[in-house]
Amino acid sequence: MSRMPVYLTFPMILVLGGAILSALGTFFATLSEKQEKLQSANQRARFESELRTKSDEIASLNREIAASITGGDSFPIAMYMRPIDPALNDPNILSVAIRVEGKYPLFDAEFEHQDLTEPLPKEGAAALKAWQEGHLPRLQGGTLHVGIMVQRGLISLRPEETYKKLKLTTFARNGQFVQNTELKRDSNGRWKIHYQVLKVIPGEESKMLKEE
Repeated sequence: MSRMPVYLTFPMILVLGGAILSALGTFFATLSEKQEKLQSANQRARFESELRTKSDEIASLNREIAASITGGDSFPIAMYMRPIDPALNDPNILSVAIRVEGKYPLFDAEFEHQDLTEPLPKEGAAALKAWQEGHLPRLQGGTLHVGIMVQRGLISLRPEETYKKLKLTTFARNGQFVQNTELKRDSNGRWKIHYQVLKVIPGEESKMLKEE
């Protein structure tokens, strides 16, 4: 029968066992504490992520509300076409219809319509006179709705004209827009249109919105 080594007495075994149990207790306590901290960190990260998501949703909703009031990034496009009214069956009369590009209506729209076919003097009384004479008949303003193209006025052209350069400035609640349009009459007497629409940004270069 094996005997216990003389240097391992029963009290020593008890002390050694107690030390081992104490070490194990400390180990498991430390492990539990780390797990709790990790769980707390994960919960905090999840909470912060959910908070950011909610903040983004609120900011997006605020932008949506503001856009529905101002018109957001919508902008007008003027189309020059033959009038729908059969009584105006004249190739030298064109209807000016406005459509809205974007998600929201344009509110409080007002127009300034000019004929720039002839270069305008740059300064002086002659420039003012040419600028005033270059104004075309006033277009009807108001609220412009998405998905509806409404005639806002008419322009008359001379039979001998084959080219026109027009500028339409729109003032709306969401900003100022400029459309530069070139009209060219083809061999069949129909007018072809090319246009650029820009948004005027104070203190900066105008932003191109559409060209066609």
